Amino acid sequence: MENDKENEISQNNQPQAETPRKLWKFWLMLVFINIIFLAVIVKLFIVQVINSDQYKEAAKKQHESKVTLTAKRGNIYDRNGNLLASSLQKITVVVDPSILNDDKMRKTLDKICTFLSNETGVPKEKYIDKIQNSDKSYLILARGIDPWKSSKLKEIDDRCVFLISEPKRNYPFANAVSQLIGFTDNDNVGKIGLEKSWDSVLQGKDGFIIMSRDAIGKLHFAADLPYQPAMDGNSLYLTIDIKYQRVLEYELQHGVLKTNSSSGAAIALDPSTGEILAMASYPDFDPNNINSEAIPNMKNRAITDVYEPGSTFKGITAAAALEENLFSPDDILDGHNGSIDYGQYTITDVHPIGRVTFREALEQSSNVIFSSVGYTIPDNDFYKYIRNFGFGLNLGIDLPGESAGRLPKPDNFTAAIKRFMGFGYGIMATPLQVLCAYGAIANRGDLMRPYVVKKAVKSNGQLLFETRAEKIRKVITEKTAKTLTDMLSGVVSRGTGKSAILDKISVAGKTGTTKLVVNGAYSDNYIATFVGFYPAEKPEITLIVVLDKPIGAYYAGSTAAPIFRNICARFLNLKQLDNQVKNDSQSGDSTNLQRNLRFIPEINGLDYTKAENLLKQYGINLESVDKSSIIFDRKIKSGEKLESGSFIRVETDTNSIKKPDVTGLSLRHAIRLLQNSGYKVKVNGYGLVKRQEWSDKASAGKECTIYCN
Repeated sequence: MENDKENEISQNNQPQAETPRKLWKFWLMLVFINIIFLAVIVKLFIVQVINSDQYKEAAKKQHESKVTLTAKRGNIYDRNGNLLASSLQKITVVVDPSILNDDKMRKTLDKICTFLSNETGVPKEKYIDKIQNSDKSYLILARGIDPWKSSKLKEIDDRCVFLISEPKRNYPFANAVSQLIGFTDNDNVGKIGLEKSWDSVLQGKDGFIIMSRDAIGKLHFAADLPYQPAMDGNSLYLTIDIKYQRVLEYELQHGVLKTNSSSGAAIALDPSTGEILAMASYPDFDPNNINSEAIPNMKNRAITDVYEPGSTFKGITAAAALEENLFSPDDILDGHNGSIDYGQYTITDVHPIGRVTFREALEQSSNVIFSSVGYTIPDNDFYKYIRNFGFGLNLGIDLPGESAGRLPKPDNFTAAIKRFMGFGYGIMATPLQVLCAYGAIANRGDLMRPYVVKKAVKSNGQLLFETRAEKIRKVITEKTAKTLTDMLSGVVSRGTGKSAILDKISVAGKTGTTKLVVNGAYSDNYIATFVGFYPAEKPEITLIVVLDKPIGAYYAGSTAAPIFRNICARFLNLKQLDNQVKNDSQSGDSTNLQRNLRFIPEINGLDYTKAENLLKQYGINLESVDKSSIIFDRKIKSGEKLESGSFIRVETDTNSIKKPDVTGLSLRHAIRLLQNSGYKVKVNGYGLVKRQEWSDKASAGKECTIYCN
């Protein structure tokens, strides 16, 4: 009985023990729920109050999209408004490799790559490899495709090909002014030349527009959403005259090839203002077609390369001696029959002379006499004049890469250094420095700062700034400049510069032939220079021509001087023609249609697009059945005139271009045609092409040797 009671008591007490345990779990669950509820409230407070702006912005991004409005890069013009650089809308081709690499897309892949290969010249296999080896879903395959051609890609397949319109820089005159203007990369950023140094002025500022996105992701304009228009870049007007530039480039290239020089440089300058009218280096490059082979030719040798100026420096030595009244033109000096021995070194002349006047010593370019003249000038005075003429200093031209050259300090002058400096050895100078020094002589003793940017204009036509002529310093008196000009005129009329004589126009100038230093020792290679100005009595143009390592006849009188003469003669013809057109226009003579006539530039050897762009600059239209080949039409004669607005119909023959027949063409045009057809060119002779030979050696690749008269 007792046991039964105990069991009953035990059973009665059991619920009382479980009840507190259940209450404990209940309260624990209640606290946990309250904590979660409180956390939600805190989170909502943070989102809706503290970080409300941040989450509003995130929400806007889901319903709005910011679209960049690309600014148009400013144009570059020559001094007369001829377009030298502009921006065209081109197409960038983007593909999705994840789709194209599917086995079912093989034919589509092949069609796309074949099309691009035909447009760009890149082998089809390279495009295929690029796609097949990519793990991206967004692959840029090609840039610079013409918009009217790119639509064919959409016809091939619209799912995996994306076409993006991008601005691409275009240079209508191709190689002309290439080292001076430079080029831009795929992002339209300047890399060299004016495109780089004036990038911030040309670039412009991108704008944007906020567009609303609907439920299926399409963008729509909305008037109440933010909008910032793009600010187009400013345009530059240069001091360059493209007519003079093309003459300079043609004659320089002609001269480099004729003398078998490795390279050359030339600059034409207005001595009264410092304006650069033309500047070129050869070999050059086409900024529309940048590749690894173009890189060595991008350097603007006219302002970057330094060399010992040699006998052209005798004009500076003479200026210092005349200004200090140490010598006069008619003073008699001893040439020691062309050789003088100083023990450790000997100074010699190519053309030995005895006792002659100071004037005749300059005309015959006597090293012996000018070594003595240089030695006679006091150290500090000699250094002062050399520096004042601009040697050993940056002249401040508005182009990147200008070299200051090298000039020893007076403290380091020795008898040997001064004697060799007297005739242009022992110092290093750029062609630009030598040119500007002679420009100071031509400009009555005033050294002007050289410049190439005439003005900058905003996209709305408003003038941003204009460059004014700036005198750096007075170097010599007008009297000394006039005396020296007379002496330099004798160099051309009676001395070493006879090959620079112009018909009915007086020229003052100086030859210079310098040995090149290689590994610290003088080599058997030379640099030939001619620098001068015309008309001597009232100079309008100062010009320098420099040839690097001419082979065969290397003296400047027979190499650089004839190029100088040819350039100046053609400059004078251009001026005469411009004056004739100007006079006809002012007289209102309707019977004279000279002002409506346009010269036909040489287009043979160019592809259709380049030829078309070039002719547009002359107001002439181009027609052809085949617009995908290189122009090769002997009926088209450059230099003839057509009325503005005329059409030229040309013939192209893709088959004959495989091995173009260039016999009868000028050397320059033959080279261009062969190079544009993919051939390396070797030249023998000068003038018109008599015959040509094709290489049969596999090691030579595609090569043609042309023989001229």
